[in-house]
Amino acid sequence: MKLVVNHNEITQVQNDFLNNYNELNTEIDKWLSEIARLREIWKGTDSDIFCKGVEAYFAKVKTVSILYYNFGKFLNKANNAYKERDEAFANDLRKVSAVKE
Repeated sequence: MKLVVNHNEITQVQNDFLNNYNELNTEIDKWLSEIARLREIWKGTDSDIFCKGVEAYFAKVKTVSILYYNFGKFLNKANNAYKERDEAFANDLRKVSAVKE
């Protein structure tokens, strides 16, 4: 089996995941800030039920952002492992070709 790794493309995908993580967290923080503001101007049982529901929803959405982060970090580790393997293989080839010369 032949394994071909384009390190630059993996780095780009990794960065996309990490950017999505940051963007999603920024949006979640904005929404939660608005809910906190809403709590100040809308008091009562209806407000409490609504705000708690929205906060619970965004707590679940936050887990999606964590997945983005974890995927990005995984790709980083995998890419680094592939780079190390590729560099070790290239070094071995240089040693073998130097011996033949």
